[in-house]
Amino acid sequence: MRSWNFNCALSAVVAATVSFSLGLAGTPSYDQVRPVILAAGWVNKKLVLNNRGTILISGGSPSSLPDGLVLITPGHLVKFASLGDKAPGSVDWYFVGFEESALNERDEVVFSATLAPCDVSDPSCGASQSRGHGVFLYSRGEIHTIALSADGAPGASGEVFYSVPSVQINNSGSLAFAADPSSNPAIYQYSEAQLRLVAKGQSIRFLGLTEAGEVIFRDGANGGRICRYSNGEISTLIAPGDPRFPPAGFSAVSAWAANPRGDVLIIAINGVWGLDLPSPGLFLLRSNAELVTIALGHEHASGFGVHLGARTFLDRSGNVLFPSDLNGSLPRALFLFSPAGISQIAANDQQTPWGQLDVWSISSGIQSTFAVNAEPTVAFTSGIAEAGSHREGLFLNSVSGLTLVAATGDPAPGSEQGLYDGFTPLISLNDAGEMFFQASLRGSRFGWGLFAAGPSRLHIANGGFELLGSRSLPAGWETSWSNFGDTGAWAYDAGGKSSFLGDHVLRLHVGSGGGARFVLSDPRDVLPDADYVVTVPVRFYFQSQDESGFVSLIQYDRNGNEIALDEIRLTRGQSLWTWEPQILSIHTRPDTAFVRMRLGLSAPIEAYLDVDGIQ
Repeated sequence: MRSWNFNCALSAVVAATVSFSLGLAGTPSYDQVRPVILAAGWVNKKLVLNNRGTILISGGSPSSLPDGLVLITPGHLVKFASLGDKAPGSVDWYFVGFEESALNERDEVVFSATLAPCDVSDPSCGASQSRGHGVFLYSRGEIHTIALSADGAPGASGEVFYSVPSVQINNSGSLAFAADPSSNPAIYQYSEAQLRLVAKGQSIRFLGLTEAGEVIFRDGANGGRICRYSNGEISTLIAPGDPRFPPAGFSAVSAWAANPRGDVLIIAINGVWGLDLPSPGLFLLRSNAELVTIALGHEHASGFGVHLGARTFLDRSGNVLFPSDLNGSLPRALFLFSPAGISQIAANDQQTPWGQLDVWSISSGIQSTFAVNAEPTVAFTSGIAEAGSHREGLFLNSVSGLTLVAATGDPAPGSEQGLYDGFTPLISLNDAGEMFFQASLRGSRFGWGLFAAGPSRLHIANGGFELLGSRSLPAGWETSWSNFGDTGAWAYDAGGKSSFLGDHVLRLHVGSGGGARFVLSDPRDVLPDADYVVTVPVRFYFQSQDESGFVSLIQYDRNGNEIALDEIRLTRGQSLWTWEPQILSIHTRPDTAFVRMRLGLSAPIEAYLDVDGIQ
């Protein structure tokens, strides 16, 4: 791994809000934008954000493939793969460019790379040298080789990988990727140290990998069908003529994407792909096999129809963002489909306090620039027309209404008097409410910047429990007590095999006679009247409704008095001894000076609760 100068100014990566705890802190504030990276020359080309606030970026010169992969966690940055690095596990292959990449909640990265049989920094290694491809996994600080061109493609009769256009990874570390072995498309799955062929053929298209390790893909033959690969078997999820479609029926079925839950966003038409696309329909096929109609051409009661020329987005929770033409020939509005129904997010000519929106003047024809999270909160760019002038704005639409986060011509924080010049398609919004976006700059020595909006990520010391303290407890977590019963708490050495991150976890235990055990962190100073968020991965297996786990943040004033409590209660069925990150957000009171995290377990029978990787 090479040392690397970003030629940039760095700011601590901080983040924000909203939780699985039913929105304890309410909608966060996005009125403070913070610089994360400011750079000149090196251009960021991809941005991936997980729910722990970790960012994966890839970038390089504007005219070439990305030449580096960078992982950013709060207060820390590492470039773990660079142009000219030797590919691990190979004899003479070197990285010459990075293609696709994906990030999971454990900060593991799967990526594909173009390879050369020599170091391109060596003048003797010219462009005429043959090129190869590979798939790699970055985990726990090391890069592991999953597949190389020279190894041949499993199930492909001696063919080698020609390119790898798509990769995904789930939170268990299973991988799936699309590849072209000698120009014949195929999909592969990697789990338990084995690489398997899922499907192969010219009409195959990879859609997604679920948390259960299932691969979702489209087989385009005979009008198309959506398929699932699970435990070595392929089954059809839906195909033309399926009775779950509306009575009019559809003769061709395709899909935009599948999410980690197994939901699939489907486009269906009566006609042939590539012609006039008559009567398109937009559907959500849920993981429970229910088919939900989102929009049918112009037949929907709201009067809008599906516009297939602009990007449609499916998030992890099953929310769908889609453009509509509002009975016209071009997309004129952005709509959200969520459990609450269909709502309009923004539309051309919509009047706002900042001017009149021109949603598609910026996005349409280039790449629709928007993101959505589970809340749901929607981020999007739009033109703003006011008093004869025109600028571009970055907006958030939430339960609190419409918010302008940043606009071209506004000062860009940290850029030495620079101004926002434009917003790139790199906008990411996670379920914790954190938003990161990239903007080009003018009037500054920096060419572009990566910025964060939303409340700060709360850093709890030794949240990975790797530093050991007294009485077998982790350092910084040495206040522990039992309310009743035979209970205990200690730093459990999982040897890196079953932990969320690192080697150790904090384990709480209640004996067979029942009891309650709690552990309290050391104090963490915070600002008053501010928004914070923290992600707490937990695992447990409760057998009854009387068992409970607790993740709490307690606020204190300067005199040490408890003045507020925010808490997530863990119940049966939320985890089956699998790691499930919990997101807890708080808004501190005007007299709050510090907070402490309290973890607890209460049960009438024997029970365990493991906690790890707090960030």
